[in-house]
Amino acid sequence: MLDRTKTVLSILFWLYSGLFCWGWLREWLPQALAFLPFVICICLGVFRARRSRGRGLEIAVSVLGVFMHLQYCLGQPIAIRGESMEPTLRAGKIVWVNKLAVGLIAPPIVPSIQSSGFHRLASWGALEKSSIVVIRFPGLDDGADAILVKRVVALPGERFEFRDDHLFVNDEAVSVNGKPRLIPTQPVTIQPPVFRLHTEVEQLGPVAVWAAGNGLPLRGLVPAGGLIVLGDRANASRDSRSFGFVPIDYVMGTVKSPVDGILQ
Repeated sequence: MLDRTKTVLSILFWLYSGLFCWGWLREWLPQALAFLPFVICICLGVFRARRSRGRGLEIAVSVLGVFMHLQYCLGQPIAIRGESMEPTLRAGKIVWVNKLAVGLIAPPIVPSIQSSGFHRLASWGALEKSSIVVIRFPGLDDGADAILVKRVVALPGERFEFRDDHLFVNDEAVSVNGKPRLIPTQPVTIQPPVFRLHTEVEQLGPVAVWAAGNGLPLRGLVPAGGLIVLGDRANASRDSRSFGFVPIDYVMGTVKSPVDGILQ
């Protein structure tokens, strides 16, 4: 009876490990590759269930699993890519993503075939305007999910309008130190829209669905559960002007920067 219980627990352990690896790796890899660790863990579980001696492998995987849980749910470092957040965050800079800023992210132990937003076990904070956020945007490109670093410029329910190469939010121009900055309705190079819509975007409403394929409208209201995000270097940023409103569930966490943002 004891041996049977150990066998069942071993299989459950490896099943959980496989599901977690699948959900964790889908942020960075295509679904087909992210699925491979799940298959490997199941095979290891069957192999270990047939052997009663030695638990070194389980201990090693347990330690690795604790580290992966902390990284997925609490925070992690990432490297800035591209120039869209310059001069605030330059390419190659390592920043810390605080995933607890909005709430506690649930472990991804039930991954769907298609990626989705982050599910949180608890929420205790609201994003603030001008916060720098890291976003996992499923379906933005073909293949792996897009990881973006942008600045929040408009929150749910706020009015926005593009006028005279400025963005007005609640009739106030987006500015730094009281000086409005030039923000064209599109970057210098027109960027592609969302490659594939997901439920989180569709739930924001028909305006958000339209914006995902056409970019932000010239004026309107930010839908409930949505955000407008821009890069600090507005002329070289792929942001809400191209792919529309960002569901709050796509926000991975916030980034603390010692430099004040400058929209240019």
